[in-house]
Amino acid sequence: MENSLNIQKSFTRDSTDSQFTTMWRLILLSDGSNTKNLESLTQDTVKTEVISEEDIKNEQKVLANESLLFDIFQNKIFSDSELVKRVVILHSKEQPLVYARSYWPKEKYEQVMKNKQVAIGHNMTQSKLEYFREIKSINTVLWDEKLNKYNGESSQKENFARGYIIYNNREPMTYIEEYFTHQINKFLN
Repeated sequence: MENSLNIQKSFTRDSTDSQFTTMWRLILLSDGSNTKNLESLTQDTVKTEVISEEDIKNEQKVLANESLLFDIFQNKIFSDSELVKRVVILHSKEQPLVYARSYWPKEKYEQVMKNKQVAIGHNMTQSKLEYFREIKSINTVLWDEKLNKYNGESSQKENFARGYIIYNNREPMTYIEEYFTHQINKFLN
């Protein structure tokens, strides 16, 4: 599944591309909880469906292709740690809105993710963690057939994605990649 997405275009905060609308700017540039943003957008609860959770041994050559949007393994905390990779789908109103994967140093994952069946932000709120989100990349990606079941009936196979690091006490806690499905477009108008 990891090679299922290909970057088509990259964006910056100042991009003027007509595809990078005001609503997409609000979603992609927000440094707040994506789950809360999606709940505001859909006016419904967002549920987390855990697709997989696995330990990744520290073999940087094997991990080099693991992250599509940003080379997290240049960061010492990630490259020197045994990692946990978590893959989820965020749903609202029975619609898959986001395919996301996160990478955690195992020790931090066990400290923060007390309830693995809910969103990361919920776990951080429950733990009363203060955090900062640094957006590393915003792109459009081309979905392939393996992931297209989350994309709905749209003939368009390209949509936005972003990658970011969440810091706690100035130390990277997790790296997250979010791939937005076309189902989200139903709520943007």
